[in-house]
Amino acid sequence: MTIAASDTSPDSALELIRVAPLYPVAPLLRSMGYEPTPVFNAAGLDPADFLDIDHRIPYLKGARLLERCVTVTGNDQFGLLVGQRFSVAQMGLPGHLAGTALNVAGALKDITNYLGLHDQGGVATLHRSARYTAFGYAISTPDIPAADQIQDLCIAAICRILRSFCGAHWHPIRVELCRSAPCDPQPYKAFFRAPLSFDSPTSCVVFSNKWLAQSLPTADSPSHSRFGADALNLREAMPNSMSANVRRTLYSQFNSGPCNAGAVAELLGYHERTLHRRLQREGSSFRQLLDETRKVSSNNYLKYTNLPISKIASALGYGSTDAYDHAFKRWYGRSPRQWRASERGTANDPALCGQKALRQGSDQRGANGGT
Repeated sequence: MTIAASDTSPDSALELIRVAPLYPVAPLLRSMGYEPTPVFNAAGLDPADFLDIDHRIPYLKGARLLERCVTVTGNDQFGLLVGQRFSVAQMGLPGHLAGTALNVAGALKDITNYLGLHDQGGVATLHRSARYTAFGYAISTPDIPAADQIQDLCIAAICRILRSFCGAHWHPIRVELCRSAPCDPQPYKAFFRAPLSFDSPTSCVVFSNKWLAQSLPTADSPSHSRFGADALNLREAMPNSMSANVRRTLYSQFNSGPCNAGAVAELLGYHERTLHRRLQREGSSFRQLLDETRKVSSNNYLKYTNLPISKIASALGYGSTDAYDHAFKRWYGRSPRQWRASERGTANDPALCGQKALRQGSDQRGANGGT
């Protein structure tokens, strides 16, 4: 199995994303009868921020915008609707690079390696087994709202990318979403046209390896070389560290492989002693980074999925549920079950099936004069 992950950083205040993927938000709101400006303002944004698709906003504000859209419209599939309008060109330079690759395998490698030039708030994950490839996305930003909407958007976008690369005959083997099942799964079934797995430890699109050799209709070797050189120069100019390399590798490994220092060092092409030495030079340690990444992923699992505690512990690489419980109590002074109950409460109880969001949407729509 080959594994790769895109760049990320640990500070949610510094993580940025190009506005291009969120460009459909304003037209969607208008089509539903809502004025976008108050919705954007409530998220700390302005529609004018989206006039230039290369403009960058904090990842956190993008998440708040999706959260606000769900609250205002009462539509808990808003992220899916945005993702359905995605095109690889919206990724900017990484998208241009991928679009000119020789085949699907090269294009996915380009996206995975250079996603950080477009999106610093998450990692693209690429896992290949003997028969299948899983291409997905994992949030690496702490304390992000609307993680379920982000997962919907990104996996829908991945499906759109693969359809554009492979053609109309391509279809996934299955689609996994790291979020609880929505009230109405039919729009998901209609769009993905594949078996769906909600409450999955990962968010990814799984497809047959036979598609990896598929030639891209837009393949262009000279352009690909030029875009590749530009992307490499930009990535090398970005702040980077061994800590960042370890962190992004850990996010890609959760639920997919060993999370120990030896395995991570091997994936990065270093001896384990070298990895420890360089982390120490940066004032960090593998144990600290593993703890941080586990905490971020743990929170998203507990808040946005109904995964049993035992499966969360396993996905994060803990040897037992007791070990996970002990670590969680060290972070928060309470058990994972207690934290999940307090953070989700009745507002996120799947049994309510979005009723609160619908009531809020009705109230806000009336205030906005929506029809």
